[in-house]
Amino acid sequence: MRHERALGHLDDMVRVADQVARHIADLSFEAFAADPKTIDAVMMNVVALGEAASRIPAELRWRAPHIPWSEIVALRNVIAHDYFGVRHDVLWETAKTEIPALREALVAFASRLASGGYDDGV
Repeated sequence: MRHERALGHLDDMVRVADQVARHIADLSFEAFAADPKTIDAVMMNVVALGEAASRIPAELRWRAPHIPWSEIVALRNVIAHDYFGVRHDVLWETAKTEIPALREALVAFASRLASGGYDDGV
C-alpha cells in the first residue's frame, strides 16, 4: 500500500482522539479541572496526537488543508515544553469540541487516502 505509514499515523490519531473522548466522557468542566489524573491523561494524548500529526508527510498534509496540522503540532509543543502553563479551560475546550471534529476529519482523510483518492503522483 502506497501510504501505509501515513495511514498508520492517521489511525494512531483517531485512536488517541477516541481515548480523549473516553477520558472526559460524563465529566463537567469542574470535575475535569479537579482531576489531575484526567488532565494528565488528556495532555499526554494531545502530545501523542501532535507527534503523530508531525509524522504525516507534508505532501499529504496539503491534501487536507481543513485539518489544522501545524496547530496540532504546536499544541503538542506547548504542552511538552510549558506543561505547567497549560490552561485547563483551553485543554477542556480542545478535548470537548475540537478533538471530536478533528477525529471526523481524520477518518474521512484516511478513508480517501486508503481508497487511492490521492494517487495522482503524490
